[in-house]
Amino acid sequence: MKTKTSISAGKKQQRGYMLTELLLTVAIIAVVLSGIAGVIATQSATQISQREGGIIQMAINDLRLIFRRQPSFIGFNMATSTQVELWPTNRVTAPGVVSSAWGSNINFVVDGALDPSNQTMRADIDDVPQEGCSDFASYAFSASRIAIDGQVVLNTTGFGPQLNPIDIVAVAAQCDSAPSDVSIWFTKDYF
Repeated sequence: MKTKTSISAGKKQQRGYMLTELLLTVAIIAVVLSGIAGVIATQSATQISQREGGIIQMAINDLRLIFRRQPSFIGFNMATSTQVELWPTNRVTAPGVVSSAWGSNINFVVDGALDPSNQTMRADIDDVPQEGCSDFASYAFSASRIAIDGQVVLNTTGFGPQLNPIDIVAVAAQCDSAPSDVSIWFTKDYF
């Protein structure tokens, strides 16, 4: 026969056991959620890089169309790029100033040093973060040359040694130290 004392002692043990179960369940849920958050963060960096690559590629395509009947890219500057609405409006922070998804500057310049005929344009994207750098730099740009922090990882131009396809090992090595500056060269299209 159970006494009042033994019944209340049993309830205390049962209550303690339920608390232990609850704490263990909460800990397991926390571990699972942190793992899911890590996966989501990684996917987000990849998605941002891919989206940014698409925006840059669209700007390249539009510039090629605008200058298709011109002998070179001479006369182009970033102020012109914002006037012709080359960029999404949320990226234009001031006339001639365009920001990337990471908040750094995007700058397109005619690269007369690489190509004296001025038929080559260079897109400079500053401060690409480490977690998105490899995905961004290896995006399927219609580029003739790509460099990360000055290190050429793709070159199909007649300027310098050929490097095609893109050197993924060099991309990973250059993107290992963040943030990185990515430069993308592209040439005119003729119709």
